[in-house]
Amino acid sequence: MEVNTSNSSDVAIYQSTMIVLSATNGLSVVVCLFASILVGVLKLYKKPVYRLALYQVVASLTFAIACVVGVIFINYNEAPEVYSRLCVAVGFWTLFTQNLKLYSTLWLTFHLFCFAVLAKNMKKFEPFYVMSSLLISAILSIVPLITDSYGFNGVTCWIREQDENCSSYRRTDIEIIEQYTLWYGPSTTLLVIESVMLLIMVAILVCRFRRRTKHEGTSFREDQNWRAAKQLLPLVAYPMLFCVLIIPPIVFDAYTYTPQPPSPVLIYMSVSSVAAWSLSAGTTLILHVILSAACSRKRRSKPREKINHTTLPHLIENEGTNTVHNDTLDVVSDTHFSIPKDSVGIELSINASA
Repeated sequence: MEVNTSNSSDVAIYQSTMIVLSATNGLSVVVCLFASILVGVLKLYKKPVYRLALYQVVASLTFAIACVVGVIFINYNEAPEVYSRLCVAVGFWTLFTQNLKLYSTLWLTFHLFCFAVLAKNMKKFEPFYVMSSLLISAILSIVPLITDSYGFNGVTCWIREQDENCSSYRRTDIEIIEQYTLWYGPSTTLLVIESVMLLIMVAILVCRFRRRTKHEGTSFREDQNWRAAKQLLPLVAYPMLFCVLIIPPIVFDAYTYTPQPPSPVLIYMSVSSVAAWSLSAGTTLILHVILSAACSRKRRSKPREKINHTTLPHLIENEGTNTVHNDTLDVVSDTHFSIPKDSVGIELSINASA
């Protein structure tokens, strides 16, 4: 964001945006902390699907903290020599947590895509999700440290958009390259990739729902696949919200290259969407936990559904080789509070003895 320190209206705009960004992220810190504690108290962290969602919330929490700390730079232009060193540290932390949020969202989307589209449970790749997100984010954040490009960018500390004396707010060529190479380029590319995966997932789930409503009788495997897909559906909200909220900042930055200065409406829209990154992640996780608890309670209160025994013996007999069936049961159990995996075998033996 480019501002002119000689223009009092520009100064007022960027100060008000800093206040909005810090205040909203202060609320986000509370929400994300509550969501993390809720997952810990209910011991949902033992389930891989909830852990993937929790990673994203933790990344959002760290980003929100960086935005809250940014309010101390509201008077940066009056004494840049006082804030410069701290600004570099905050800039590094902001870019690191931004990328951590970005890549954790990517792996969550990929995990859901593999199950919904390819019928593969990728929970064994969870360590790779975590380590790759941390490693990529660290590498991308170290580059501006090497080139000494961190500084005040008009709203907060990030890749610098002004010189050390605050006399110019025009980005140099290397800073433009770094901004687009380390953030805007990857975020735009991953936005397109995640959007395509989300559209394919939603289309396939809708087709399965329509096929299921047309045919009353379904095999055991189809029933389990649909049951798991239905429970994974709320997780699609995490990447979907992030894909929507990341668009305004990208549009705003592209608009800064036009001859016309960005309007205050566009500025506030961009800042508000960034502030909503963390708030939406924490709120979605809380709602997801509440929804899962309500569904589990409702399911336990219903009488046990009768299983189609024409397909069940074949599935049990080939349990060791039926990877889709095994993965489906794993995903279903991962998205609920408690589902006994051996309940199918128990019911079969009871019916056989009867």
